[in-house]
Amino acid sequence: MSMACSIEARVPLLDKTVAELAFQMPASLKYTDRESKILLKRIAARHVPRECVYRPKEGFSIPIKSWLKSEFKGLLETYLNPRASRPAACRGARVSRLMQEHQSNRANHSHILWGLLVFEHWRERWQVTA
Repeated sequence: MSMACSIEARVPLLDKTVAELAFQMPASLKYTDRESKILLKRIAARHVPRECVYRPKEGFSIPIKSWLKSEFKGLLETYLNPRASRPAACRGARVSRLMQEHQSNRANHSHILWGLLVFEHWRERWQVTA
């Protein structure tokens, strides 16, 4: 239910007894200026490889880069192609160059192209004039 509401939660850590214990601990066992979850990581390192516990944080991303070259390539052409018949705010030589560089693997413009694509779809859906 938490993920359905875009809330990131760790159910074992929401146990009332665990939460009460955490509130009673001094902050120095929980975090410093440079490190967080100190005690939790020490305990975890006893049970799983240290490199799994002490590693840089990684975000979760979706494969937009490849989707814009495959499944969503048609949408890019529909919404951002300067030769398309529908009106658009996000067209022109610069957008064409971004699309071409992305499709030919010369550059990864996925975040820019995705934003433009979503904007154009939103604009068309709500009939906002360009």
